[in-house]
Amino acid sequence: MSPYKLIRGSDKNIAAFEEQIANAMLDGYDLANDLVVQPKTNANGETEVLLFQAMICEEILDFDESDEDDEEDEEVDEFEEEEELSR
Repeated sequence: MSPYKLIRGSDKNIAAFEEQIANAMLDGYDLANDLVVQPKTNANGETEVLLFQAMICEEILDFDESDEDDEEDEEVDEFEEEEELSR
């Protein structure tokens, strides 16, 4: 599961767009930033409104950061051990 997700939709099917957002929230994602609304004119002259909602999962980000901290701690420990051995 990715820490970030972009949900795309259209005013042609708002219910499906809302359902995707609801499902993402059930999976642990939260809204990130505002809804982006972009009008679009198709080649045939029809207009539609594109919708974009960024989502973020804080749990995954917290997990990834803790892994990085552990790796940094291990590197420091290895460096300290090498210094002690060289003395």
